[in-house]
Amino acid sequence: MRRLLFPFFIVFGFFLTAAHADEVNHRSNPVLTATEFLKSFAAKDAARMMKVGSPDWAEPLSEVVEKGEAARAYREIFRGWRHKAAESWDGNFLEMRAKTFAGGKSYTMLPYYTDTEGWIGVLMLRKNDGGWYVDDIEKWQLSDYRQEKLSDQ
Repeated sequence: MRRLLFPFFIVFGFFLTAAHADEVNHRSNPVLTATEFLKSFAAKDAARMMKVGSPDWAEPLSEVVEKGEAARAYREIFRGWRHKAAESWDGNFLEMRAKTFAGGKSYTMLPYYTDTEGWIGVLMLRKNDGGWYVDDIEKWQLSDYRQEKLSDQ
């Protein structure tokens, strides 16, 4: 019996380690974080969004996880151009840029959406001790965005 259980625990431990490593990897660089965020956002998967989204979003996303479409925050989160753009995301990003706003907040910016009128959807990413996270989604004029400095991330 012991001989049968030992390989089982080895394999089970490997899968647990691999699953944990995958979760940590999503926050290890801004592109992986942005990719995981957009995939989970498009799928309306609030639990996955919580892992790579702003800590400020924890409460409304928790409500969506708990109550689903009945949550008051559900419509607010999953409607409008941001969500439609995530659903139609083609897997590509424009070049990453960096921006420091008045007050000292620094962001790495990663556009995921362009429209026919020169507007782009930009993921605003920040880094904390736990890794990268998406702090906001903004709409920029492409010409204004290109004036920001390239990111070294």
